[in-house]
Amino acid sequence: MTHLRASNLVREVYGDDSFHNFCASPTDEDFDAIKRIGKEVLSNMPFRAGSCVPLSAMMLARWEHESRSRLYMFAGELVGDGVRIWGNDSMTKSIQTQIESSHTSWDGHIWLGIGEYVLDLSMCRTAKSTGSPPKLREIFYRNFPETMGLFLANSTGLAEIGLQYIPHAVLTKNQVDGHILGIEQWLNN
Repeated sequence: MTHLRASNLVREVYGDDSFHNFCASPTDEDFDAIKRIGKEVLSNMPFRAGSCVPLSAMMLARWEHESRSRLYMFAGELVGDGVRIWGNDSMTKSIQTQIESSHTSWDGHIWLGIGEYVLDLSMCRTAKSTGSPPKLREIFYRNFPETMGLFLANSTGLAEIGLQYIPHAVLTKNQVDGHILGIEQWLNN
């Protein structure tokens, strides 16, 4: 993830205090919580490809339920080995409006960020599905065991495996809350 770009998006939407808080390196306690809550979310949500929005929203809801902070939901592009997996040339801040109307109406990706780390709960599930974008599937099977479910990497780790998360927006609290409320509908479909 372009950390500077993500940090600036956090500053624009949430302010200077959140910006400084977001930029701080995650603690060992943060990493333990990511692992524990991530496993809980993945084990309680149906295995569906392309579920970046509900999985990220559920992770963030559980994270905040424990009164934790510094985790933000980003929307943008995912590029693998120089090939765009999700996203398009016209992605701009208008993505905010598109996200509010429907997450199925745009060709993008949603993930979580904490400091310089990307946390992606849907990437592994989508890569293992029959409808996976070929480049995503190739990168996944080249780098990870099939049993992997939670993806967490910093900029160095992302570069090593050829992934680039390009944030175009950080979701507002209202947008996140809207997606959390939409999880029940998603589960029932």
